[in-house]
Amino acid sequence: MANVNPGDTGTATSTAGAATINHNSGTITTESLSTAHGAEYTMTLTNACITPDTVLAVTVADGTNTTLPVSVAEVLVSSKQAVIKILNGHASAALNGTLLINFAIV
Repeated sequence: MANVNPGDTGTATSTAGAATINHNSGTITTESLSTAHGAEYTMTLTNACITPDTVLAVTVADGTNTTLPVSVAEVLVSSKQAVIKILNGHASAALNGTLLINFAIV
């Protein structure tokens, strides 16, 4: 198992929809997104603290993106990984910048 610091918060910037943070909570800044209206962006988080039984709380906020609304559509956990799907809920506009994905193992 990786060296994990419980209680510490990590940060990462995603590349091609993937990021690694080996902490119990953290913030991922996505790459600049142009996800179409009504479509989902998929982020894969690699984290040594995550097990198939992990409950992961996830929120999403705007970084540089100004298209609203965005929401967490689905979170799927497995061993050392979570797949997080973010929905662009706007009726006609694509996302136009970065998002901040916040997570915590509860």
